[in-house]
Amino acid sequence: MDLKLYSNPNLWNAKIAQCKDGSIFHTFEWGELMKVLPNVEFSAIEITDGCFVLLFKQLNEFYTSIIGYGGFCTFPTCNINYMDALKLLQEKTGYTMVRSHMGSACDLNKIKNSLDSKYELRERRTQILALQNSHDDFWHSIKGKARTGVKYARKNGVVIKEITSKQLENMHLMYLSFIEKLDISYTLPIDFFILLQKKLPKNSLLLGAYMDGLLVGFNVYVYDAKFFYFLLSVQNDLAKKTQAGYALMNAGVEIAINLRIKYLDLGYSHNEKIVKFKELWGAGFSSTYFLHFNTPNMHKGEC
Repeated sequence: MDLKLYSNPNLWNAKIAQCKDGSIFHTFEWGELMKVLPNVEFSAIEITDGCFVLLFKQLNEFYTSIIGYGGFCTFPTCNINYMDALKLLQEKTGYTMVRSHMGSACDLNKIKNSLDSKYELRERRTQILALQNSHDDFWHSIKGKARTGVKYARKNGVVIKEITSKQLENMHLMYLSFIEKLDISYTLPIDFFILLQKKLPKNSLLLGAYMDGLLVGFNVYVYDAKFFYFLLSVQNDLAKKTQAGYALMNAGVEIAINLRIKYLDLGYSHNEKIVKFKELWGAGFSSTYFLHFNTPNMHKGEC
C-alpha cells in the first residue's frame, strides 16, 4: 500500500489505541505539541497495513521521536519487523532518519545483527518504578530517607497542588531561570506547557510545590493507561532547602496509583545524585534503545 497520511486526530488515536505498543508519545496531540519546538513539523503516517509512526521533521532532519519515546507501533496482527518498517518508510518518503526510538516489541538481537555502518544502536538507561495497588503499600515500601524527606517538606510548610493555566507564566519564568545553569540542547517555550494542558488535559499533570502561596518547584508528567512518565523537575533554592522534591514525588506517585497506572518511568538521570534519589523510591534500571543514522555533523551525546 502507499503511505497513508492522517489529519483526523480521533481516527489516528483510535488506530494507536489498537496497537500493542502504542503510547501517549504516538498520539496526534503529542505530534501537535512537538510543533511548538523550533522548526518542527510532523506527519501521522500508516506505513503499511497496521504499522504507524509519527514522523517529525526539524529543518532537514527526520526523527520518529523528539521528546520522550515514540517510534513505530503496530497492530497485534502486523508482523513487520523494525528494520523493514524503517526501510519502507525511508524508501517511500526519500527521507533518512537521524534518530528513531525502538519500542519494546523490537527484536534487538536481530537488529544488531542486521545493522550496517550507517547506523548505530545506542542504549539509554531509564529508571522504572513499579507501583503498588495502594499508596499506603507504596509508602511502606520506600526507603526511610524518602519518607523523612516528605515529612520534612510538610513540616516546613510545603503544599503540593496542581498548577493552573493562570500560573503557567510564573512557572515558565522559574523554568527559564533553572535551565540557564544547565547544558541542554533546547528550551521549552511557554506554549509547550499551555498546549500540554489544552491538548492533553486528561493525560498530563503539572504539580507545583508552594510555600506561603509562592511556587518554589514543580514536576511535569504525561501518562497513558500503561505508564506515568516523568518529564521535568524544577526546584529553586528554597525548594531544595525544604526538600520539596520529596513531597512532589510522593504526590505524583499517589495520583498515578489512584489512576490505576502500574509503572512510573522516571527517565534518564544525568548524575549519580539523581539516580540515588530515584532509588529511594524503589526504582530499578531498564534499557531502551535509539537507532541513530551516523552523519558527520551529528551530536554524539544526543539521544
